[in-house]
Amino acid sequence: MERGEGQTREAARREGPRAPARAAALLSQLAEGLGAIHERGIVHRDLKPENVFLTRTSKGEQARLLDFGIARLAQPSADAPTTQLGVVLGTPEYMSPEQVAGGVLD
Repeated sequence: MERGEGQTREAARREGPRAPARAAALLSQLAEGLGAIHERGIVHRDLKPENVFLTRTSKGEQARLLDFGIARLAQPSADAPTTQLGVVLGTPEYMSPEQVAGGVLD
């Protein structure tokens, strides 16, 4: 596992408001990262500030997605293990309505 130097987005949030340009850059990086995993058919299912890690690189601040522990394939194969029916996984405060209801996630 890679060891990163930085802090979670939740820890950064406690430091106060972000400049709009910084927030936009981080959101853009997160959208790009989510797009990349979605292209590969993966749904994260637990996106929240604690699972976004901010690091410093030679190119500036970098947002990284963490904790794919409950991620799943959007279209699992017939023989792939799936989440048990009726079981809802995630952090309630950050779950989408369809996730809370046990619906199809995208």
